[in-house]
Amino acid sequence: METSTWRQPNGLRQLQERELPLGRPLPFHVYDIFGRLFRQSGQTLQATDLRRNRRRVQRGLYVDPTTVPALDAATSSSDPLLLRRMKAGERLEHHIFDEHGRLVQAAGIEVTDRFLRQVRYRTVRLQLPEAPKQSAAATQASSAAIAKPTDKHDQQQHHHHVLHSPAVRDLERMFPQLCPRGIPVPAVHRIRPSLSLKQLRQQTSEGCQFYDLSIDRCAELVHDARRGKAPAVQASYELVAELLMLTNQDPSLAMLLMDLSSMEGGEYLFHHAANVALVAMRLADSMGWSIRDVHALGLAALLQDVGMLDVPDEVRLAPRALSHDERAMIDIHPAYTVSRLRHAPAISHTSLLIALQAHERCDQSGYPRQRDHGTIHPLAKVIHAADTFAAVTCPRPHRPACLPYSGVLTVLQEAKIGRIDHTVARAFVQAVGLFPVGSFVRLADQSLARVFRSNPRHPNQPIVVPLNDDGSETNEEIDLSISGAPAIVAALSEDEVAPGN
Repeated sequence: METSTWRQPNGLRQLQERELPLGRPLPFHVYDIFGRLFRQSGQTLQATDLRRNRRRVQRGLYVDPTTVPALDAATSSSDPLLLRRMKAGERLEHHIFDEHGRLVQAAGIEVTDRFLRQVRYRTVRLQLPEAPKQSAAATQASSAAIAKPTDKHDQQQHHHHVLHSPAVRDLERMFPQLCPRGIPVPAVHRIRPSLSLKQLRQQTSEGCQFYDLSIDRCAELVHDARRGKAPAVQASYELVAELLMLTNQDPSLAMLLMDLSSMEGGEYLFHHAANVALVAMRLADSMGWSIRDVHALGLAALLQDVGMLDVPDEVRLAPRALSHDERAMIDIHPAYTVSRLRHAPAISHTSLLIALQAHERCDQSGYPRQRDHGTIHPLAKVIHAADTFAAVTCPRPHRPACLPYSGVLTVLQEAKIGRIDHTVARAFVQAVGLFPVGSFVRLADQSLARVFRSNPRHPNQPIVVPLNDDGSETNEEIDLSISGAPAIVAALSEDEVAPGN
Protein backbone atom coordinates (compact mmCIF):
# COMPACT_ATOMS: atom_id res chain seq x y z
CA MET A 1 0.00 0.00 0.00
CA GLU A 2 1.08 3.58 -0.58
CA THR A 3 0.69 4.28 3.12
CA SER A 4 3.59 1.93 3.91
CA THR A 5 5.99 4.38 2.28
CA TRP A 6 4.88 7.29 4.47
CA ARG A 7 7.20 8.16 7.31
CA GLN A 8 6.74 10.59 10.15
CA PRO A 9 8.68 13.78 9.39
CA ASN A 10 11.93 14.01 11.32
CA GLY A 11 11.60 15.97 14.55
CA LEU A 12 7.82 16.39 14.29
CA ARG A 13 4.93 14.87 16.26
CA GLN A 14 1.52 14.04 14.80
CA LEU A 15 -1.33 16.25 16.01
CA GLN A 16 -4.51 14.81 17.47
CA GLU A 17 -7.79 16.30 16.24
CA ARG A 18 -8.56 17.79 19.68
CA GLU A 19 -5.25 19.66 19.61
CA LEU A 20 -6.18 21.79 16.59
CA PRO A 21 -7.33 25.22 17.86
CA LEU A 22 -10.01 25.82 15.23
CA GLY A 23 -11.35 29.33 14.78
CA ARG A 24 -8.44 31.23 16.32
CA PRO A 25 -4.81 32.03 15.47
CA LEU A 26 -2.41 29.07 15.57
CA PRO A 27 0.29 29.37 18.27
CA PHE A 28 2.57 27.08 16.25
CA HIS A 29 3.38 26.00 12.68
CA VAL A 30 1.48 22.97 11.28
CA TYR A 31 3.14 20.61 8.77
CA ASP A 32 1.92 17.76 6.54
CA ILE A 33 3.22 14.18 6.28
CA PHE A 34 6.05 15.30 4.01
CA GLY A 35 7.23 18.02 6.40
CA ARG A 36 5.85 20.82 4.20
CA LEU A 37 4.27 23.79 5.94
CA PHE A 38 0.46 23.42 6.04
CA ARG A 39 -0.43 26.54 8.03
CA GLN A 40 1.83 29.21 9.48
CA SER A 41 1.79 30.34 13.10
CA GLY A 42 -0.63 33.24 13.53
CA GLN A 43 -2.99 32.14 10.76
CA THR A 44 -6.54 31.22 11.74
CA LEU A 45 -7.43 27.59 11.02
CA GLN A 46 -11.08 26.93 10.17
CA ALA A 47 -12.96 23.66 9.71
CA THR A 48 -13.39 24.61 6.04
CA ASP A 49 -9.59 24.56 5.67
CA LEU A 50 -9.55 20.95 6.81
CA ARG A 51 -12.33 19.98 4.41
CA ARG A 52 -10.69 21.72 1.45
CA ASN A 53 -7.44 19.90 2.13
CA ARG A 54 -9.01 16.60 3.08
CA ARG A 55 -6.34 14.35 1.53
CA ARG A 56 -3.45 16.15 3.23
CA VAL A 57 -5.30 16.13 6.56
CA GLN A 58 -6.13 12.40 6.34
CA ARG A 59 -2.43 11.61 5.97
CA GLY A 60 -1.76 13.48 9.20
CA LEU A 61 -0.81 16.94 10.44
CA TYR A 62 2.33 17.47 12.48
CA VAL A 63 3.81 19.97 14.91
CA ASP A 64 7.25 20.69 16.36
CA PRO A 65 7.29 18.93 19.81
CA THR A 66 8.90 22.00 21.38
CA THR A 67 5.59 23.82 20.94
CA VAL A 68 3.55 21.16 22.76
CA PRO A 69 3.48 23.04 26.11
CA ALA A 70 2.17 26.14 24.33
CA LEU A 71 -0.34 23.99 22.51
CA ASP A 72 -1.69 22.47 25.71
CA ALA A 73 -1.99 25.86 27.35
CA ALA A 74 -3.77 27.31 24.32
CA THR A 75 -6.35 24.55 24.15
CA SER A 76 -7.07 24.89 27.87
CA SER A 77 -7.77 28.63 27.42
CA SER A 78 -10.26 28.28 24.59
CA ASP A 79 -13.30 29.58 26.47
CA PRO A 80 -13.86 33.26 25.53
CA LEU A 81 -14.31 35.95 28.12
CA LEU A 82 -16.59 38.83 27.22
CA LEU A 83 -15.13 42.10 28.45
CA ARG A 84 -18.56 43.66 28.48
CA ARG A 85 -19.36 41.47 31.53
CA MET A 86 -16.58 43.08 33.54
CA LYS A 87 -17.09 46.09 35.80
CA ALA A 88 -15.21 49.36 35.99
CA GLY A 89 -12.63 49.39 38.76
CA GLU A 90 -11.67 45.72 38.46
CA ARG A 91 -7.96 45.06 38.01
CA LEU A 92 -6.90 42.51 35.39
CA GLU A 93 -4.97 39.49 36.62
CA HIS A 94 -3.89 38.37 33.14
CA HIS A 95 -3.03 39.89 29.80
CA ILE A 96 -6.09 40.01 27.56
CA PHE A 97 -5.93 39.34 23.83
CA ASP A 98 -8.57 39.54 21.11
CA GLU A 99 -9.54 36.65 18.86
CA HIS A 100 -6.69 37.50 16.51
CA GLY A 101 -4.03 37.30 19.22
CA ARG A 102 -3.54 41.07 19.56
CA LEU A 103 -3.07 42.55 23.06
CA VAL A 104 -6.21 44.36 24.22
CA GLN A 105 -5.19 45.20 27.78
CA ALA A 106 -2.15 44.35 29.91
CA ALA A 107 -2.32 42.58 33.26
CA GLY A 108 -2.51 44.82 36.32
CA ILE A 109 -4.40 47.64 34.56
CA GLU A 110 -7.60 48.89 36.15
CA VAL A 111 -10.61 48.63 33.85
CA THR A 112 -12.38 51.95 33.17
CA ASP A 113 -15.87 52.74 31.83
CA ARG A 114 -14.35 54.27 28.69
CA PHE A 115 -12.35 51.11 27.99
CA LEU A 116 -15.43 48.93 28.49
CA ARG A 117 -17.41 51.07 26.03
CA GLN A 118 -14.67 50.77 23.41
CA VAL A 119 -14.51 46.96 23.60
CA ARG A 120 -18.06 46.30 24.71
CA TYR A 121 -18.82 43.68 22.09
CA ARG A 122 -15.40 42.18 21.40
CA THR A 123 -14.63 38.55 22.21
CA VAL A 124 -11.38 38.36 24.16
CA ARG A 125 -9.26 35.62 25.72
CA LEU A 126 -7.14 35.34 28.83
CA GLN A 127 -3.39 35.34 28.19
CA LEU A 128 -2.97 33.07 25.19
CA PRO A 129 0.70 32.00 25.06
CA GLU A 130 2.88 33.33 22.29
CA ALA A 131 4.31 31.02 19.64
CA PRO A 132 8.05 30.25 20.07
CA LYS A 133 10.36 32.60 18.21
CA GLN A 134 11.98 31.24 15.07
CA SER A 135 15.34 31.89 13.62
CA ALA A 136 15.56 34.27 10.68
CA ALA A 137 16.36 31.37 8.37
CA ALA A 138 13.35 29.37 9.54
CA THR A 139 11.08 32.39 9.14
CA GLN A 140 12.34 32.98 5.61
CA ALA A 141 11.84 29.32 4.72
CA SER A 142 8.31 29.38 6.14
CA SER A 143 7.44 32.48 4.12
CA ALA A 144 8.83 30.93 0.97
CA ALA A 145 6.79 27.77 1.58
CA ILE A 146 3.53 29.74 1.26
CA ALA A 147 3.37 30.76 -2.38
CA LYS A 148 1.08 33.69 -3.09
CA PRO A 149 -0.65 32.10 -6.08
CA THR A 150 -1.53 29.10 -3.92
CA ASP A 151 -2.94 31.32 -1.20
CA LYS A 152 -5.00 33.28 -3.70
CA HIS A 153 -6.24 30.07 -5.28
CA ASP A 154 -7.17 28.70 -1.84
CA GLN A 155 -9.04 31.91 -1.07
CA GLN A 156 -10.97 31.73 -4.34
CA GLN A 157 -11.79 28.09 -3.65
CA HIS A 158 -12.98 29.00 -0.17
CA HIS A 159 -15.20 31.83 -1.45
CA HIS A 160 -16.69 29.50 -4.08
CA HIS A 161 -17.37 26.87 -1.41
CA VAL A 162 -19.13 29.39 0.87
CA LEU A 163 -21.27 30.89 -1.90
CA HIS A 164 -22.30 27.45 -3.17
CA SER A 165 -22.92 25.89 0.24
CA PRO A 166 -26.06 23.76 0.63
CA ALA A 167 -27.70 26.43 2.82
CA VAL A 168 -27.30 29.13 0.15
CA ARG A 169 -28.31 26.84 -2.72
CA ASP A 170 -31.45 25.70 -0.91
CA LEU A 171 -32.56 29.29 -0.27
CA GLU A 172 -32.01 30.27 -3.89
CA ARG A 173 -34.04 27.29 -5.09
CA MET A 174 -36.89 28.42 -2.82
CA PHE A 175 -36.91 31.96 -4.25
CA PRO A 176 -40.08 31.43 -6.39
CA GLN A 177 -41.99 30.19 -3.33
CA LEU A 178 -40.65 32.83 -0.93
CA CYS A 179 -41.00 35.83 -3.22
CA PRO A 180 -44.55 37.32 -3.16
CA ARG A 181 -46.36 37.65 -6.47
CA GLY A 182 -48.29 40.77 -5.51
CA ILE A 183 -46.18 43.60 -4.13
CA PRO A 184 -47.95 46.31 -2.10
CA VAL A 185 -48.14 49.77 -3.63
CA PRO A 186 -47.01 52.64 -1.38
CA ALA A 187 -50.06 54.08 0.38
CA VAL A 188 -49.44 57.81 0.62
CA HIS A 189 -52.78 58.47 2.30
CA ARG A 190 -52.60 55.47 4.63
CA ILE A 191 -53.85 56.53 8.05
CA ARG A 192 -51.58 55.58 10.93
CA PRO A 193 -52.15 56.23 14.64
CA SER A 194 -50.22 59.12 16.16
CA LEU A 195 -49.41 60.19 19.70
CA SER A 196 -49.49 63.62 21.23
CA LEU A 197 -46.15 65.40 21.47
CA LYS A 198 -45.90 64.60 25.19
CA GLN A 199 -46.75 60.93 24.64
CA LEU A 200 -44.32 60.72 21.73
CA ARG A 201 -41.49 62.01 23.89
CA GLN A 202 -42.36 59.58 26.67
CA GLN A 203 -42.51 56.60 24.30
CA THR A 204 -39.22 57.64 22.72
CA SER A 205 -37.57 57.58 26.15
CA GLU A 206 -38.99 54.13 26.92
CA GLY A 207 -38.22 52.84 23.44
CA CYS A 208 -34.52 53.55 23.86
CA GLN A 209 -34.43 50.65 26.33
CA PHE A 210 -35.69 48.31 23.61
CA TYR A 211 -33.10 49.74 21.22
CA ASP A 212 -30.27 48.97 23.66
CA LEU A 213 -31.73 45.53 24.30
CA SER A 214 -31.79 44.78 20.57
CA ILE A 215 -28.06 45.59 20.39
CA ASP A 216 -27.29 43.30 23.32
CA ARG A 217 -29.39 40.49 21.82
CA CYS A 218 -27.59 40.76 18.50
CA ALA A 219 -24.19 40.82 20.22
CA GLU A 220 -24.98 37.75 22.33
CA LEU A 221 -26.22 35.84 19.31
CA VAL A 222 -23.07 36.65 17.33
CA HIS A 223 -20.74 35.67 20.15
CA ASP A 224 -22.63 32.41 20.73
CA ALA A 225 -22.32 31.59 17.04
CA ARG A 226 -18.60 32.33 17.06
CA ARG A 227 -18.12 29.98 20.03
CA GLY A 228 -19.87 27.20 18.12
CA LYS A 229 -23.13 27.38 20.07
CA ALA A 230 -26.50 27.08 18.37
CA PRO A 231 -27.67 30.66 17.75
CA ALA A 232 -30.56 31.57 20.06
CA VAL A 233 -32.63 33.62 17.62
CA GLN A 234 -35.85 33.30 19.62
CA ALA A 235 -34.95 36.27 21.85
CA SER A 236 -34.27 38.44 18.79
CA TYR A 237 -37.53 37.24 17.22
CA GLU A 238 -39.52 38.34 20.28
CA LEU A 239 -37.59 41.60 20.52
CA VAL A 240 -38.44 42.54 16.93
CA ALA A 241 -42.12 41.87 17.71
CA GLU A 242 -41.90 44.22 20.71
CA LEU A 243 -40.16 46.91 18.65
CA LEU A 244 -42.84 46.57 15.99
CA MET A 245 -45.62 46.97 18.54
CA LEU A 246 -43.87 50.02 19.96
CA THR A 247 -43.24 51.78 16.65
CA ASN A 248 -46.77 51.04 15.43
CA GLN A 249 -48.04 53.50 18.05
CA ASP A 250 -46.67 56.36 15.96
CA PRO A 251 -44.80 56.41 12.62
CA SER A 252 -42.25 58.89 14.03
CA LEU A 253 -41.04 56.56 16.77
CA ALA A 254 -38.87 54.40 14.53
CA MET A 255 -36.79 57.37 13.34
CA LEU A 256 -36.59 58.96 16.80
CA LEU A 257 -35.13 55.77 18.28
CA MET A 258 -32.21 55.67 15.84
CA ASP A 259 -28.79 56.25 17.39
CA LEU A 260 -26.48 58.08 14.99
CA SER A 261 -23.67 58.72 17.48
CA SER A 262 -20.07 57.70 16.81
CA MET A 263 -19.37 54.02 17.50
CA GLU A 264 -16.23 51.91 17.41
CA GLY A 265 -15.44 48.45 16.08
CA GLY A 266 -17.94 45.68 16.67
CA GLU A 267 -20.20 48.06 18.58
CA TYR A 268 -20.88 49.92 15.32
CA LEU A 269 -21.95 46.66 13.69
CA PHE A 270 -24.72 46.05 16.20
CA HIS A 271 -25.88 49.68 16.40
CA HIS A 272 -26.00 49.81 12.61
CA ALA A 273 -28.10 46.63 12.50
CA ALA A 274 -30.61 48.14 14.96
CA ASN A 275 -30.79 51.37 12.94
CA VAL A 276 -31.37 49.48 9.69
CA ALA A 277 -34.10 47.37 11.31
CA LEU A 278 -35.96 50.47 12.55
CA VAL A 279 -35.81 52.30 9.21
CA ALA A 280 -36.64 49.19 7.17
CA MET A 281 -39.68 48.32 9.29
CA ARG A 282 -40.92 51.92 9.08
CA LEU A 283 -40.54 51.87 5.29
CA ALA A 284 -42.15 48.46 4.78
CA ASP A 285 -45.09 49.40 7.00
CA SER A 286 -45.67 52.60 5.01
CA MET A 287 -45.69 50.55 1.80
CA GLY A 288 -48.53 48.38 3.09
CA TRP A 289 -46.69 45.12 3.83
CA SER A 290 -48.42 42.85 6.35
CA ILE A 291 -47.35 42.70 10.00
CA ARG A 292 -45.95 39.21 9.37
CA ASP A 293 -43.82 40.43 6.48
CA VAL A 294 -42.61 43.49 8.39
CA HIS A 295 -41.62 41.24 11.28
CA ALA A 296 -39.68 38.89 8.99
CA LEU A 297 -37.98 41.94 7.49
CA GLY A 298 -37.08 43.36 10.92
CA LEU A 299 -35.47 40.11 12.03
CA ALA A 300 -33.51 39.84 8.79
CA ALA A 301 -32.33 43.46 9.13
CA LEU A 302 -31.24 42.94 12.73
CA LEU A 303 -29.22 39.84 11.86
CA GLN A 304 -28.10 40.59 8.29
CA ASP A 305 -24.48 41.34 9.22
CA VAL A 306 -23.84 38.47 11.64
CA GLY A 307 -21.48 37.02 9.03
CA MET A 308 -19.36 40.20 9.07
CA LEU A 309 -17.64 38.92 12.20
CA ASP A 310 -16.21 36.07 10.12
CA VAL A 311 -14.26 38.75 8.26
CA PRO A 312 -10.87 39.63 9.85
CA ASP A 313 -10.89 42.85 11.88
CA GLU A 314 -8.05 44.32 9.86
CA VAL A 315 -10.31 44.12 6.80
CA ARG A 316 -13.72 44.81 8.37
CA LEU A 317 -12.53 47.84 10.33
CA ALA A 318 -9.92 49.14 7.87
CA PRO A 319 -10.08 52.99 7.66
CA ARG A 320 -8.99 52.91 4.01
CA ALA A 321 -9.96 51.64 0.59
CA LEU A 322 -9.92 47.84 0.42
CA SER A 323 -7.97 45.76 -2.07
CA HIS A 324 -9.76 43.46 -4.51
CA ASP A 325 -9.10 40.39 -2.33
CA GLU A 326 -10.21 42.22 0.84
CA ARG A 327 -13.38 43.39 -0.90
CA ALA A 328 -14.09 39.77 -1.81
CA MET A 329 -13.99 38.86 1.91
CA ILE A 330 -16.65 41.48 2.63
CA ASP A 331 -18.77 40.39 -0.32
CA ILE A 332 -19.30 36.84 0.93
CA HIS A 333 -20.36 37.77 4.47
CA PRO A 334 -24.12 37.33 3.71
CA ALA A 335 -23.38 33.67 2.96
CA TYR A 336 -21.63 33.40 6.32
CA THR A 337 -24.74 34.90 7.93
CA VAL A 338 -26.93 32.20 6.39
CA SER A 339 -24.54 29.47 7.50
CA ARG A 340 -24.56 30.80 11.06
CA LEU A 341 -28.34 31.12 11.34
CA ARG A 342 -29.80 28.39 9.14
CA HIS A 343 -30.34 25.91 12.00
CA ALA A 344 -32.00 28.41 14.33
CA PRO A 345 -35.67 27.33 14.71
CA ALA A 346 -37.02 30.87 15.24
CA ILE A 347 -35.88 32.27 11.88
CA SER A 348 -37.91 31.66 8.73
CA HIS A 349 -36.64 30.91 5.24
CA THR A 350 -38.02 34.29 4.19
CA SER A 351 -35.89 36.11 6.76
CA LEU A 352 -32.82 34.12 5.72
CA LEU A 353 -33.38 34.91 2.04
CA ILE A 354 -33.86 38.61 2.80
CA ALA A 355 -30.65 38.64 4.87
CA LEU A 356 -28.78 36.86 2.07
CA GLN A 357 -29.91 39.41 -0.53
CA ALA A 358 -29.86 42.56 1.63
CA HIS A 359 -26.74 43.87 -0.15
CA GLU A 360 -27.81 43.05 -3.70
CA ARG A 361 -28.45 45.96 -6.06
CA CYS A 362 -30.92 46.21 -8.88
CA ASP A 363 -28.15 46.91 -11.42
CA GLN A 364 -26.29 43.68 -10.57
CA SER A 365 -23.47 45.54 -8.82
CA GLY A 366 -24.32 44.15 -5.37
CA TYR A 367 -23.18 41.04 -3.54
CA PRO A 368 -22.83 38.18 -2.90
CA ARG A 369 -24.40 36.94 -6.18
CA GLN A 370 -24.79 40.10 -8.31
CA ARG A 371 -28.53 39.51 -8.70
CA ASP A 372 -30.62 41.71 -10.98
CA HIS A 373 -33.88 43.52 -10.25
CA GLY A 374 -36.15 40.54 -10.97
CA THR A 375 -34.27 38.03 -8.80
CA ILE A 376 -34.07 40.06 -5.58
CA HIS A 377 -36.76 39.69 -2.91
CA PRO A 378 -38.76 42.95 -2.65
CA LEU A 379 -38.11 43.20 1.09
CA ALA A 380 -34.37 42.81 0.50
CA LYS A 381 -34.65 45.94 -1.66
CA VAL A 382 -36.27 47.70 1.30
CA ILE A 383 -33.38 46.71 3.58
CA HIS A 384 -30.85 47.91 1.00
CA ALA A 385 -32.41 51.39 0.96
CA ALA A 386 -32.54 51.49 4.77
CA ASP A 387 -28.96 50.26 4.99
CA THR A 388 -27.76 52.97 2.59
CA PHE A 389 -29.43 55.70 4.65
CA ALA A 390 -28.23 54.34 8.02
CA ALA A 391 -24.65 53.89 6.80
CA VAL A 392 -24.08 57.42 5.49
CA THR A 393 -25.77 59.16 8.45
CA CYS A 394 -23.53 57.51 11.06
CA PRO A 395 -19.93 58.72 11.58
CA ARG A 396 -17.07 56.30 10.92
CA PRO A 397 -13.35 56.58 11.73
CA HIS A 398 -12.50 57.40 8.10
CA ARG A 399 -15.31 59.93 7.43
CA PRO A 400 -17.80 62.20 9.21
CA ALA A 401 -21.53 61.52 9.20
CA CYS A 402 -23.82 63.00 6.58
CA LEU A 403 -26.88 64.95 7.66
CA PRO A 404 -30.14 62.93 7.50
CA TYR A 405 -31.21 65.24 4.64
CA SER A 406 -28.07 64.23 2.70
CA GLY A 407 -28.82 60.60 3.52
CA VAL A 408 -32.20 60.89 1.77
CA LEU A 409 -30.51 62.50 -1.23
CA THR A 410 -28.04 59.59 -1.32
CA VAL A 411 -30.94 57.12 -1.50
CA LEU A 412 -32.47 59.11 -4.37
CA GLN A 413 -29.14 59.28 -6.20
CA GLU A 414 -28.66 55.51 -5.83
CA ALA A 415 -32.14 55.02 -7.29
CA LYS A 416 -31.34 57.40 -10.17
CA ILE A 417 -28.34 55.30 -11.25
CA GLY A 418 -30.32 52.07 -10.91
CA ARG A 419 -28.96 50.57 -7.72
CA ILE A 420 -32.01 51.08 -5.50
CA ASP A 421 -35.49 50.14 -6.67
CA HIS A 422 -37.41 53.24 -7.84
CA THR A 423 -40.64 52.22 -6.09
CA VAL A 424 -38.78 51.71 -2.83
CA ALA A 425 -37.02 55.07 -3.20
CA ARG A 426 -40.33 56.90 -3.74
CA ALA A 427 -41.85 55.17 -0.74
CA PHE A 428 -38.76 56.05 1.29
CA VAL A 429 -39.17 59.77 0.61
CA GLN A 430 -42.90 59.60 1.39
CA ALA A 431 -42.32 57.71 4.66
CA VAL A 432 -39.21 59.49 5.89
CA GLY A 433 -39.49 62.86 4.14
CA LEU A 434 -36.74 65.00 2.66
CA PHE A 435 -35.99 66.15 6.19
CA PRO A 436 -36.28 62.97 8.28
CA VAL A 437 -37.80 62.85 11.73
CA GLY A 438 -35.21 63.93 14.28
CA SER A 439 -33.48 66.37 11.89
CA PHE A 440 -32.66 69.94 12.90
CA VAL A 441 -33.57 72.69 10.44
CA ARG A 442 -33.45 76.45 9.97
CA LEU A 443 -36.68 78.11 8.88
CA ALA A 444 -37.14 81.14 6.59
CA ASP A 445 -37.78 83.37 9.64
CA GLN A 446 -34.30 82.32 10.93
CA SER A 447 -35.78 80.31 13.80
CA LEU A 448 -34.50 76.79 14.54
CA ALA A 449 -36.67 73.69 14.83
CA ARG A 450 -36.57 69.92 15.04
CA VAL A 451 -38.59 67.67 12.75
CA PHE A 452 -40.99 65.48 14.73
CA ARG A 453 -43.35 64.13 12.07
CA SER A 454 -43.05 63.48 8.36
CA ASN A 455 -45.71 64.64 5.92
CA PRO A 456 -46.24 61.97 3.19
CA ARG A 457 -48.21 64.36 0.98
CA HIS A 458 -45.57 67.10 1.28
CA PRO A 459 -42.15 65.44 1.91
CA ASN A 460 -40.38 68.82 2.04
CA GLN A 461 -42.87 70.31 4.53
CA PRO A 462 -42.80 68.20 7.72
CA ILE A 463 -44.23 68.98 11.14
CA VAL A 464 -41.63 70.59 13.37
CA VAL A 465 -41.15 71.67 16.98
CA PRO A 466 -39.46 75.09 17.39
CA LEU A 467 -36.38 75.39 19.61
CA ASN A 468 -35.82 77.88 22.41
CA ASP A 469 -32.74 80.12 22.53
CA ASP A 470 -30.98 77.61 24.79
CA GLY A 471 -31.55 74.80 22.26
CA SER A 472 -34.35 73.10 24.21
CA GLU A 473 -37.58 72.11 22.48
CA THR A 474 -40.85 73.97 22.93
CA ASN A 475 -44.22 72.25 23.33
CA GLU A 476 -45.59 73.69 20.09
CA GLU A 477 -46.01 71.84 16.77
CA ILE A 478 -45.97 73.66 13.42
CA ASP A 479 -47.22 72.02 10.23
CA LEU A 480 -45.05 73.58 7.53
CA SER A 481 -47.52 72.55 4.81
CA ILE A 482 -50.12 75.01 6.14
CA SER A 483 -50.44 78.24 4.19
CA GLY A 484 -48.30 80.98 5.68
CA ALA A 485 -45.96 78.65 7.55
CA PRO A 486 -42.23 79.36 7.03
CA ALA A 487 -40.27 77.15 4.65
CA ILE A 488 -37.14 75.19 5.52
CA VAL A 489 -34.05 76.98 4.21
CA ALA A 490 -31.29 74.72 5.60
CA ALA A 491 -30.68 71.36 7.26
CA LEU A 492 -28.44 71.61 10.34
CA SER A 493 -26.33 69.30 12.45
CA GLU A 494 -26.87 68.94 16.20
CA ASP A 495 -23.70 70.97 16.83
CA GLU A 496 -25.03 73.84 14.72
CA VAL A 497 -28.13 74.26 16.89
CA ALA A 498 -26.17 74.21 20.17
CA PRO A 499 -26.27 77.49 22.13
CA GLY A 500 -23.57 79.92 21.04
CA ASN A 501 -23.51 78.83 17.38
